[in-house]
Amino acid sequence: MARWLASLVLLAGAFVGRSRDVSKHEAVDIRASLYFQEAGQFGTDNIVAGDSEAPPLHHALTGGFHGQGPSGATLVLVKVRGTFASSSQRGSVRLTAKPGDRILADRSAQLSDFYSAERTEIWIPFLVYGTGCGGELKLTASTRSPQQNVESTVTRAIAFDCSE
Repeated sequence: MARWLASLVLLAGAFVGRSRDVSKHEAVDIRASLYFQEAGQFGTDNIVAGDSEAPPLHHALTGGFHGQGPSGATLVLVKVRGTFASSSQRGSVRLTAKPGDRILADRSAQLSDFYSAERTEIWIPFLVYGTGCGGELKLTASTRSPQQNVESTVTRAIAFDCSE
């Protein structure tokens, strides 16, 4: 009986030691909206391909998108899951934007710049310039540890079209 009880205590201790590492963060989604420079406003449509409500992006650079004017930049929001209740939070989120093999943007944001006492998911903003034409724009976001090790990655695309 004593041996069985000792085994049970060891087994219970093994499960307690396996709690989730709350210091890690996970990139879970990407949204994007056009920036209309003549109006000084961001669009309200999520333009990420695959979103059931994503509009066609024909000639966004020259103003062919719903008549809202030309757009030469895109606001990209990366949804990150984790804990954000400390301003000393370490790690970062990195976003790359690539039309084909060319790198249009490669930016990072420190998680310590974003605080939320109550939420376990927040949106990190990035502004990508030179968008609106050039075919598919591949967006890749990754969370990184303080040592810059990749913790998670999410990829989405925007289907820009500038053909005649």
